[in-house]
Amino acid sequence: PKTVDIFGIEAAFVEAESAPAQPPAPSIEKAEPPGVSRPTVVPRKKWGAASAKTPYEPMAPRRISVHHTEGDQPTSRADAENEMRIIQRFHQKGRGWIDIGYHFVIDGTGRIYQGRPENVIGAHVHNQNQGNIGISLMGSFQKPRNQQPTKKQIESLIKLAGWLDVTYEIDPTSATFLGHRDQIATTCPGQNLYLRLDSIRETIKRALPKPVPAPPAALLELSKYLGGFP
Repeated sequence: PKTVDIFGIEAAFVEAESAPAQPPAPSIEKAEPPGVSRPTVVPRKKWGAASAKTPYEPMAPRRISVHHTEGDQPTSRADAENEMRIIQRFHQKGRGWIDIGYHFVIDGTGRIYQGRPENVIGAHVHNQNQGNIGISLMGSFQKPRNQQPTKKQIESLIKLAGWLDVTYEIDPTSATFLGHRDQIATTCPGQNLYLRLDSIRETIKRALPKPVPAPPAALLELSKYLGGFP
């Protein structure tokens, strides 16, 4: 018997993806930066991701966009993994994209799931995906559901964005930490999350490691005679 998939995920422009004209260049893995650790992320294999339909295109991350899935806000691991598969199936079969559009998705208890690798082009902001990391929180933060992002979701968003900012040297400003609606006409990421983005951005800034100040010139001069700093 035939089956019909009905998806209750956010509406967005259709943006076809195709394989790169040339084989993609190898992604450059960034070393773990000092002063901040990558939060725990559930890998694709663990949530049962299907393979991407074609190779990804590498990118150099320059900014972060925040979304909501406009679907369920599961709290159990099993339900969240099922939601990930639903979203991926919608993006691949419903949108015609090569893979799930987001780079990361956060469930109702703050668990972070890997979508696409963060150093490849995603499909989450129409015509503005180059250099743009997409993070989506599970839930619908606008009417009619009018859910609220959970405390754990916000905490995970802050940790994840902070790690990305340090790793890829992104200064968290209003031009580099954005809501989906800041870039195109959409209600995403929902009013209940969007109104928190300013405070989230400021919290990320405060949490980032502070740069070590350069030694005074006189101390540098003195160090020449002392054999340098230990």
